[in-house]
Amino acid sequence: MSQGGDHGSVISDALARQAPNGLLAIHLNMPATVPGDLMKSINSGDPAPAGLTPAERDAYDSLSTFFGRNAAYGAMMVTRPQTIGYSLADSPSGMAAWMVEKFAQWSDSGGDPERVLTKDEMLNDVTLYWLTNTGASSSRFYWENNNNNFSSAAQKTTDIKIPVAISVFPHEIYRAPKSWSERAYPTLYYYHQVAKGGHFAAWEQPQLLAEELRAAFRPVRRQIGQGALSAAAPRGQRRAAKCCSMRERAVLAGALAGVRRRPVRFRFRYADIGHVGRRAGVRRIGDGRLVGDRRVRCGIARGRKARGSGGCAQVCVRVCVIRQHGQPPCCGALNGAHRVAR
Repeated sequence: MSQGGDHGSVISDALARQAPNGLLAIHLNMPATVPGDLMKSINSGDPAPAGLTPAERDAYDSLSTFFGRNAAYGAMMVTRPQTIGYSLADSPSGMAAWMVEKFAQWSDSGGDPERVLTKDEMLNDVTLYWLTNTGASSSRFYWENNNNNFSSAAQKTTDIKIPVAISVFPHEIYRAPKSWSERAYPTLYYYHQVAKGGHFAAWEQPQLLAEELRAAFRPVRRQIGQGALSAAAPRGQRRAAKCCSMRERAVLAGALAGVRRRPVRFRFRYADIGHVGRRAGVRRIGDGRLVGDRRVRCGIARGRKARGSGGCAQVCVRVCVIRQHGQPPCCGALNGAHRVAR
């Protein structure tokens, strides 16, 4: 799965267009849904055309305000990134002002970002750019990727064939209407408006975003046979599993049909194997086999249970992906030998 907001949405869209082996679905919280003709009108500063629904009119007005009054930072970095880069590299307070203004404007905080983010959290983010001296290079990123992140035509969203899920947070730069979302993403199977949160959804409301991801990807997991969340999940999560309409379930099944025919081969790097209640310890494995006295071959991506050397069909695997500088904490126990990409 791939999840993204802001430029992460652009990356997730690009991945979905390429549809690499093993990518089953994407989830977006700042999708590119604006129709091409309306994007031209917004960029020109034209008033909203007649015939828009209230939700579409609200999205149009939000983007008109954004581009007309709140996007000067982007215009600067798109056209003269090195100029602003000198300032960002010269003054830590200048860099903080440049960034915290957006924390205040784009977070769901009523203009007071400390209502949703602590000072330390904001200073950590600013410090990351200051200590690495990346104010100029991060500005050049805008110049090198000068494309409209909100335009369906610019992001070629109709070329996406795999399942798409969208969560709309109320204080995002614009709230993508469902009508535009369905038009932009023909394989949209999940659409939900969240109660609170803004542009920095994962930062402001990590629990809500996590719940959205679970609800959005649960139907995908069921379709590919990897099982649903435990029946012991909180009641709100069980209700969320019923969010998809008959139409959305049909779209999901159709979009997954081609994906499931492609064999997806993953490789374990490390796993903590528990076999019939007995720990076998940490082993290095590759190509789905445990190196050691207990050999375990993982099933393919359709969710088959692995079988141990003793013939038992139930194996509990705790999977970790090794990063460049060491082994991160395990990502949790999974029922069955579900594979994780290296």
